[in-house]
Amino acid sequence: MWPDRSPNPFIPLLIENLGAAYEIVGFNFRTALIGRYRILHVHWPEVLVHSPSGLKRLVKLFLLSILIGLNRIRRVPHLWTVHNEKPHEPTTPVERLGLRLWRASCARRIYLTRAGLQAAADSKGVVIVHGDYAQLRNSNGAHIAQPLPGQLITFGLLRRYKSLESLVESVRRLPDETGISLLLAGQPMPEEYGLTLLRACDEDRRISVSSKHHTDGELVRKITSSEFVVIPYGRVYNSGAALLALTLGRPVITTDSPTMRELRDEVGPEWVYCLRQDLSSESLLDAVHQLRSYERPKFPRLQNRDWSTIGAQYAELYDELISRSSRSIVTGGRRCSAT
Repeated sequence: MWPDRSPNPFIPLLIENLGAAYEIVGFNFRTALIGRYRILHVHWPEVLVHSPSGLKRLVKLFLLSILIGLNRIRRVPHLWTVHNEKPHEPTTPVERLGLRLWRASCARRIYLTRAGLQAAADSKGVVIVHGDYAQLRNSNGAHIAQPLPGQLITFGLLRRYKSLESLVESVRRLPDETGISLLLAGQPMPEEYGLTLLRACDEDRRISVSSKHHTDGELVRKITSSEFVVIPYGRVYNSGAALLALTLGRPVITTDSPTMRELRDEVGPEWVYCLRQDLSSESLLDAVHQLRSYERPKFPRLQNRDWSTIGAQYAELYDELISRSSRSIVTGGRRCSAT
């Protein structure tokens, strides 16, 4: 599996809940080319061919091409969990070619939302929804805080595509008497983008930036000390941030997209507010007022998002792919088992 370790809780939670039948081995090209394994499961394939060096990208593309051909001969199925509609960072022609080759090699592609699968119109696609973060919440109960009225938070990797400067500007334009404040919590990528965000805040005391990687406990404290979580990206394809916020009992203000409407329909409009207009001071304040008008339980009902269910669904898909690749085939008048 690539990756088999990650600060993103999705990976360890998935591996922990696959069950005893599967042993996960971390991916590297050496192991993938000469090792023995039954499935290759990749989460972010763009990393397989990414490098700042043009020469290294070509080497990685060559190795990936050899691996794809070798696994076709060995009948090792490829599986891709599609976390993003496209890579977050700009890609080179070599990287785009690698992604096309990888996509074509996959026996199955897993989408985390029904909207994602529908948009892709992928005949090899299946849906296994993104899991909740109840385990993280339960193990960090001591860090859960009371919300500060009016505090908004956006968290995760602070990247340019996330429209963070527009969110900062929207809060800056709000009158002080609204009581709205904003916390940006996460590691800037690239690092110099943190300076851009600080300049955008323009020393507004209502806006703070915690530009670092946060431990689970720190993140739980920052999220729960906020009244609402804001996801300002132009088009939200999939959002672990929204599920973490909801698992911690914090409503979400987000831009409108099929994925977020799907989540809103699951948990209710009291938990997910999709902006009807572009992000602005007015639309942000309207969202706050609307969410405050609802009564809601302590936590939303997240349907079939427990990791034991999700782990079992992945294991069932692994079983299906292995069974298919291991069926007896007839070649040259002799029967042999292809593995």
